[in-house]
Amino acid sequence: MNEYTKVSETHAEKSVFRFVDPRARSEEFSAAARSAVKLAAGVVVETADKARAKADIFVDGAEQRAAATVSAIAGVGRHMFEAPFVNLAFTAGMVEKLSDAKTVIEAFRVEGDYVRDIFNQNVQQFATAASLMRGVFAATLKASAAEQSALVDKAA
Repeated sequence: MNEYTKVSETHAEKSVFRFVDPRARSEEFSAAARSAVKLAAGVVVETADKARAKADIFVDGAEQRAAATVSAIAGVGRHMFEAPFVNLAFTAGMVEKLSDAKTVIEAFRVEGDYVRDIFNQNVQQFATAASLMRGVFAATLKASAAEQSALVDKAA
């Protein structure tokens, strides 16, 4: 053994003897060892509590976003479900006007008005549905981005 190895062993022995002293011929851990284990356990519990709090915030946000998204999509579905009934009302109105037509020219005019009106109504329905969906996705993405930046800020 050289002098460096002796010094290293001495430091190693000191670090081991700090926790368990075999020279004492006791099976008990030293007070320093017990203190180090308690401190480490406390740090682990504290870190786990912080991680759980962040996870709870994330899950709550995800739940709120999911509920809002489902509600908004249900609104779009409701709008799409009502569209055929609006078209039916337009068609019934056209049939009523058509029954009042006295000439073929007047019947063609009523039918032309109906085609123009139903086309405009359908375009408006699609535009409304697209606007609702755009609002759903924009709100969801905005909330997700805000939550992610908040989590990143808290982590830093």
